[in-house]
Amino acid sequence: MTLSYTSVDELRMKLPASKKNLIFIGCLFMMLSLAAFGLSLSTIQQPLLNEMGQPVMFSLVTVLTSIAMCLMTPVGGRISDMIGGRQVILIFGMLTLVLSIVLGFCTSFIPFVIVRILCAMATGAFVSTPFLLVREIYENNQVPSRMGILTAALSAGSLIGSFGAGFFADHQMMFLAIVFPSIFLMIGIPLIYMNLPKLPTHSSKFDFLGFLLLSAALTTLFLALNYAGQLTFHNPLIWAGIISGIVFFVLFIFVEKKKETPLINMDLFSNKLFSLVLLIAFLSFCYLIAMNAYAPLAVQELMNGTAAESGSLQIPRAIITILLPGLVGTWVVKKQGRMWQALAIASILIFIPFLGMVFIGPNMPVWFVMVLLALNGIGDCFRSVSITPAAQAQLRPDQLGIGTSLLSFATSLASVFASSVYGLVYDGLSQATPGLQGQIEGLDTVFLIAAGTGLISFLLVVSVYRPWINKQREEQEKAHVEASAAK
Repeated sequence: MTLSYTSVDELRMKLPASKKNLIFIGCLFMMLSLAAFGLSLSTIQQPLLNEMGQPVMFSLVTVLTSIAMCLMTPVGGRISDMIGGRQVILIFGMLTLVLSIVLGFCTSFIPFVIVRILCAMATGAFVSTPFLLVREIYENNQVPSRMGILTAALSAGSLIGSFGAGFFADHQMMFLAIVFPSIFLMIGIPLIYMNLPKLPTHSSKFDFLGFLLLSAALTTLFLALNYAGQLTFHNPLIWAGIISGIVFFVLFIFVEKKKETPLINMDLFSNKLFSLVLLIAFLSFCYLIAMNAYAPLAVQELMNGTAAESGSLQIPRAIITILLPGLVGTWVVKKQGRMWQALAIASILIFIPFLGMVFIGPNMPVWFVMVLLALNGIGDCFRSVSITPAAQAQLRPDQLGIGTSLLSFATSLASVFASSVYGLVYDGLSQATPGLQGQIEGLDTVFLIAAGTGLISFLLVVSVYRPWINKQREEQEKAHVEASAAK
């Protein structure tokens, strides 16, 4: 029989340590599955499309799956409020498990795209749930270290996903290359479901209108940007898509402000520091599509590398991001002022490596790409232990769940935006100049844009976030001294 508790505080106090550990292990396996699915499919996507006779559909499939995951991130947060994280893990975890197996049997383009999108939607629904569960079952002083371990699990999953998919693909075992990450779900789902007690949920109606408007906004806007490279901006369909997307976004904001239980709480944007952290997070995640999708593509198409070689690109990076977050987290929490420093380091280590990737070409050795991505991995360690605490520090206790989901939405939106922009650039330049030179120009520009997002993020951290957070800290210290004097 499943125990139930009346509040999160009671859960933290009364849940046995053994069950907490089992739930946490389950969360680790869920994070392993998320990363492994994403990297394995990115690694073998181009070979799969080549087999299906649709090699030019790479950017379209990438942007559609990014839209699907982005859309379901706030949906998953809202559904979690309605039925609880335990049920979200069971329902959407099982859906992902089934869909991943079905995907392995898809040998033609249309079924592959449909199932791929559904699989992305299912994973998007529970992508932030492990982070929320960790905050529910552990005391506040235990949360940062646990978050660091979750991040390390993501890195380990990326390593397993990319290398495993490359290995299976090179040995002509495409089915296993697609479905092997599902083994992590088979372990994680029962561990969480069987050990996490029931908690009170908030009965409310799901915001279907907001969901439809957000779906329409993301799809029309980002598909228009994705196809602008092929059709050019002179085509009226492109402008129709862009204008429609903007209109749907405006309608979505208007509707959400009127809802009692909106899909995305717009009131949070009135907090300028929280909004700034969201923007920094958005910029800090734009490089991921360039790394996960276009770096393997560059190795395969420009360097004539194998799927295993492209899959091994992130091995040094993954090792760093498994071992380093704990040490970085300890360094950050020792002194308050180090939060902005961690964000700045994370940003500059996006700019420098991807600026180096701009010079990618047939003569660049694969090991040099691995070194650049490993350098970026050091920055990712600083980002992983600082961006979520920086956002949560600006939220009231009752806003933590919604705010964390919104942070996940911002990072997912960054992937959609990056997919569309990178697709626009890569397709436009590679088709404008057919052959190897066009591919080089397209990929170089993709990596230059990724470097630019890191530079903008760095400037925002140093010139805006740092003075704002220092001023806030001074005001809080002054208020604390005045309160102590009054006593």
